[in-house]
Amino acid sequence: AGPQGTIGLTGATGTVGANGTNGAAGPQGTIGLTGTTGANGTTGAAGPQGSIGNTGAIGANGTTGAGGPQGTIGLTGAVGATGTIGATGLQGTIGLTGATGAVGANGTNGAAGATGPQGTVGLTGAIGATGPGFTNGSAAGATPYWNGTAWVNTTNIFNNNGDVGINTTSPAFKLDVNGTQRVVGDATFSANVSGSTSSKIAGFSATSTAKTSSYTIVSADNGKVITFNSGSNVTITVPTGLPDGFNCMIVQLNLGQVTFSGTGTTIFNRSSYTKTAGIYAIVTLLNIATNQFISSGDMQ
Repeated sequence: AGPQGTIGLTGATGTVGANGTNGAAGPQGTIGLTGTTGANGTTGAAGPQGSIGNTGAIGANGTTGAGGPQGTIGLTGAVGATGTIGATGLQGTIGLTGATGAVGANGTNGAAGATGPQGTVGLTGAIGATGPGFTNGSAAGATPYWNGTAWVNTTNIFNNNGDVGINTTSPAFKLDVNGTQRVVGDATFSANVSGSTSSKIAGFSATSTAKTSSYTIVSADNGKVITFNSGSNVTITVPTGLPDGFNCMIVQLNLGQVTFSGTGTTIFNRSSYTKTAGIYAIVTLLNIATNQFISSGDMQ
C-alpha cells in the first residue's frame, strides 16, 4: 500500500450503505514520515470507515406540514352547577275579565233560631149567645138526649138511685134491661151468671185448647174442651182452688192415653177408672164440691 494521503475535506454524508462483510485485518505497518502534500490523486478505493466526526449544528426548521385528520370527539364533561336565579322580570299587563260563572246551588238551611218571646195576650172575645138548655122533665130519673133538633127528656134510660134501667122505669139491678140484648165481641164476668128456670143459652160454642204433652188444669179452662194429641201416654193434673161447678171435657186424639191425677183433690169415678180408654175417647170432669170432682165417660 502507498503512503497515507492527506485527508480530504469531509464531503456530505451519504446514505449509509449496507455493511459489508469485514475482511481480515492486515498487520499494522510502521508510520512513515509525512511527505509534502501532493496533488490529489485519483480517489482510491474507499478505505475503511473512519471514526464518526462530531455532530454538526441543527439546521433551520422546515415548513409546517399539512394538518392531520380530525381526531375523535372526547366524552361529554359533567354538567356544571346551576347558576343563581336572575332578577324577577317586570309585571305583565292584566288580562281581560272572564265571563261570570253560573250561580251555585243553595246551601243547606241553618239551624232554627231560638223561639222569640211570648207575645202579649190578645183581648178576650165577646161571649157567644147561650145555647138551648135542658128542659125540665115530667118524671124523676128520666135521661135527656139530643134528637137532632132539641133536648128531649125520656125514660128509655132510667136512673133510679144508682140502678139504671133500659126500657124500664123500675130497675132492680145496677143494669136492668127489659128486652133482647146483643153483645158483639167478648164479654167478661167476674161473678156468677144466673137466670130463671126457663132461661136458655142460644148459639153457645165452647172454646177448644190443644195439648201435646202432660198438662195441669187452670181456672180459665172452665167450660173448655181440652184435646190431647200425643203418641205416648200423658197425665192431666187436677189442682186445688178450682171453683165449684168447674167443668171441662177431655178428648184423646192419638194413641197416647190421658191419665187423671189429683193434687190435693179427690177424683171420683163410678167404675174406679183413671184414664181414657183409647183414641177418640171423651171424658167429662165436673167439680161437685170444694176439691172434689167426678170423671165420667169413655174410660178404663
